[in-house]
Amino acid sequence: MNKKDRIFHHRISWASYAGMVVLAVCALSFLWHRERPASIVVGLLLAMVTVMVVERMLHTRYVFRGNQLHISRGRFARAQEVSVAHVSKVSVVSMPLGLRRYVLLQMDDGRELAVQPESEQAFMEEMEKRKNE
Repeated sequence: MNKKDRIFHHRISWASYAGMVVLAVCALSFLWHRERPASIVVGLLLAMVTVMVVERMLHTRYVFRGNQLHISRGRFARAQEVSVAHVSKVSVVSMPLGLRRYVLLQMDDGRELAVQPESEQAFMEEMEKRKNE
């Protein structure tokens, strides 16, 4: 890691926690009531999905390296590189009822990318600083 690298960790919302708990309870319920073999299979699949969701929530991070934004979404997903120079607009988007809040990055070619850093304002300031370098 370079001195100029800046790391932002993923913000976990209460809706994410609630979704994780629902998945875990469903998995345990299917595994508890295992009269049919299909219940065991569904329970195991839900347990695997729960592990993947928790892994993604805990290990997602956004790293600025030079003029690149490196997005790592955990061990089970492929990392993504975004050139800061190709980002045309950065804005904060809020969903109704406060279920989700994220930073939307709009690229020059029309693509959009949503990220959820813990400190949205610092993330946007770092993005502007890197873009102006």
